[in-house]
Amino acid sequence: MKTQRWTRVGALASALVLTLGLVSTISAASVTPTLHAGNVTEADCPAGTTGISINGGVASGSADGITVTVTYHDDNSIDFAATGGLVAVAFVKGGDNYNEYAYSPAATSDTNLVSPLNDGGQVPQVSHTVFCVVAAPPPPSSPPSAPPSAPPSAPPSAPPSAPPSVAPSTPPSVAPSGSVAAETDTPSGGVAAETDVPEGPSTDVDGNASGPGSSLPLLLIVLGIIGLAAVVLTPRGSRR
Repeated sequence: MKTQRWTRVGALASALVLTLGLVSTISAASVTPTLHAGNVTEADCPAGTTGISINGGVASGSADGITVTVTYHDDNSIDFAATGGLVAVAFVKGGDNYNEYAYSPAATSDTNLVSPLNDGGQVPQVSHTVFCVVAAPPPPSSPPSAPPSAPPSAPPSAPPSAPPSVAPSTPPSVAPSGSVAAETDTPSGGVAAETDVPEGPSTDVDGNASGPGSSLPLLLIVLGIIGLAAVVLTPRGSRR
């Protein structure tokens, strides 16, 4: 009977220790820690991060323009807050082991971080912490203060196209009365041939028609006058 009773007490004690251990692993406010045995240093930080090691009881540490501030509580839990950057991983060392708190995405703060339970089922005092930090992403660029000017509501109207020029038709030339000029097309040689209608015979002052036959009577009259003058002017002695 006594043996069975001590066996039951041992089983209950073991269950209590397991329960306390489970509570210690989920004590962080936002993530579940991972238990590791041994010590932890800045060299354990993942690639692409910068390690900041802070001894237990020290309020803050800095690296690469990033500062991590640690707040310690009576139950041996801690809080942290980062300025100038973000915390990707937090290692909390106490006793023989340490807890790893991984944040994805990286966080600016968290509360109630603890080291693993010791053999007596107690949360040991923090010996030191290591924070693996990264630079904060740049803030989004602000939009321009003034929106761009609105495009014109309607495109500029195109100038009207000029109508094709039409040469005025040339009226046919009219020859003056009395003569008609007949104009023929330019032959292939490039010389224009123009024919005129022959003009009618012109009349002199006396109304007689001029021509080769009309000058004969005038010539006879002149010859007669010359002959008569010769007779009159010849001396009489000469005429005998």
